[in-house]
Amino acid sequence: MTPSPAATRTIQMRILGMLAASMLLVGCVLDGPTDAPRVSNRTGSPIEVQWTEPGLPALASVASGQTYLFTAYPTTCLPGNLVAKDPQGREVARTEKPLCPTDDWIIEGSPAPPD
Repeated sequence: MTPSPAATRTIQMRILGMLAASMLLVGCVLDGPTDAPRVSNRTGSPIEVQWTEPGLPALASVASGQTYLFTAYPTTCLPGNLVAKDPQGREVARTEKPLCPTDDWIIEGSPAPPD
């Protein structure tokens, strides 16, 4: 038994609808955690982002002019404050509170040279 043209058309429309919905869902997943907290390095040199607590490993190295997304924290605030250091280990900037989703910590300038 062959389905009627109307039934065939209905099936085709359902399949197209499911494909469109699937493509939208895949597109959302592939976009990644764009709401994750981020740090933008607007200094003239690379920086290293670290936790303020001593002894913890560095979180990220960010080249000059680049932005780093904390993808491990797409929907929650970071669990502590951060410090940015230049290649000589001098502090360039420090957060006053943990970064949260959609926060953009912009780091500009560099520290004064030591006396």
